[in-house]
Amino acid sequence: MKLLLTLPILTLLLALSTRALVTEDQGRTWNILSLDGGGIRGLITAKVVDYMETYAYEYAVVEYCIEERSSKKISMAELFDLVAGTSTGSLLATALVIPNDDPLTNDTVINKFWAQKAIEVYTIRAPQVFTKFQMSFKFRIIGVLIITTIGLFVGFLVGRKMYVNAQFEESIKALKQLVKSRKQSIKGKENKNLTELVAKSIQNKFVEDDQKELLGEIQTGSLSTVEDAEDKIFNEEMKYMEKKGRKWIVMIVGGFVFAVLGWVLMPYIFMLTKSSYDRSGIEEICKEMFGNVKIEDALTNEVNIISYEYNSHQPRIFSKFSAARSPGNFSVGLSNASQASSAAPIYFDPKVIGDQVLIDGGVIANNPAFYSYLHSKYANNQKKVRVISVGTGEQKTKEIDPKNIDKITWALQIGALITSTEATTHDYLMMRELPKNYFRFQKTMTDSLALDSYEEEDIQKLLKYGEDLIKEKQDDIKKSIRMVVDDVVGGQWEFKSCHPHPKPLQPAEPPVKLI
Repeated sequence: MKLLLTLPILTLLLALSTRALVTEDQGRTWNILSLDGGGIRGLITAKVVDYMETYAYEYAVVEYCIEERSSKKISMAELFDLVAGTSTGSLLATALVIPNDDPLTNDTVINKFWAQKAIEVYTIRAPQVFTKFQMSFKFRIIGVLIITTIGLFVGFLVGRKMYVNAQFEESIKALKQLVKSRKQSIKGKENKNLTELVAKSIQNKFVEDDQKELLGEIQTGSLSTVEDAEDKIFNEEMKYMEKKGRKWIVMIVGGFVFAVLGWVLMPYIFMLTKSSYDRSGIEEICKEMFGNVKIEDALTNEVNIISYEYNSHQPRIFSKFSAARSPGNFSVGLSNASQASSAAPIYFDPKVIGDQVLIDGGVIANNPAFYSYLHSKYANNQKKVRVISVGTGEQKTKEIDPKNIDKITWALQIGALITSTEATTHDYLMMRELPKNYFRFQKTMTDSLALDSYEEEDIQKLLKYGEDLIKEKQDDIKKSIRMVVDDVVGGQWEFKSCHPHPKPLQPAEPPVKLI
């Protein structure tokens, strides 16, 4: 319920904001690139963005005669005012807005990474991202010892249940006491009445017929008969003690069985105490690629990295606006912000920044388009907005028969329902808000590919899905990119003479001047 209330609360907070980081521009449209979450399926998104970079350049060369580039691409940071990302989309978004720190090329190439770099990371370094926790040998031994101790105790209880007869022991003890008393009575050292009293008091302790026969022999027999009975009692006791000793064998077997099970099961038990993957892999890659670049240093006018603060149950949109307004919580490195946005529950531990416990933004907005639209409208004070949103692939939920629905059906469908409801609702709202300026590119997949499906076969399937999406939506992708290029490049004086019908000069300068 708290998650459902998040969106209207966020909208209200942004709507009440009295400050804007970027002054409203009544001329050029504010362009947003929104990138979905989806783990390794971000390969699909990266393929589409890679195509956008290439096509934007091809179009700008033909239409506006921009200077030829060796890269044959235009970066997304040159075209878009805001790049937004959730989870794996935040990692791609961050890569796209990192400034080029190479002094040999940064005067001509503003961005450090192209989408192709993200594709390489997904295809080559996925095993490093999805690194499982390693259990130490010491931890395993301690665990096995604890489980073995439990096995010994269980074996002891089972053995005692199988081979220990407390009532039999009591009857043997009573018979031995009676023999002693009877022998003394026969020898005249003890009162006969006392012997009969002892015999009567122990009659209820006998559990077997032969013990009852022994009782009669002891009570009425001669001294030799009593001594023979004593020998029988001794033999019965020895047989019982031999049988009783088997409980220790059962205990040892129990300990051994539990030790073997402990050795086999300890890795699985260990994993239950941890998230599926160690954060160190993704942290190393993020630090290596993004360094110490802060939110405020992103190439674009604005950036939105979506995360969720678990303890306060509040969304966290890391942006230039929020960094300026509340630096304590939001003025962080892009590396940390993207790690927080991609800390998927169960898969990774939360990302802790200061006193904030941050988890994957996908729990509130796997498709960040609507959040970035609201942020642009209320925080950045933009009225003319265009959004290009790229998904990571989806699977259609199975239809249900309302006449034959039951708890099992709901149990099987509820996970997919909750996940898809948020995405489809945001998609629907965006189409209502921007019917002509919202472009959504999403691929329906026939394969069930998990967020961590990084086997070579799965990688190839994802690359193919990306290529298929480009083919299926090529006209719309080109149309959307042409609109953005026309806004940004067409508004600059130096490119107007190349166009046969120059457009009116846009009053707002683009965030980065194209070379």
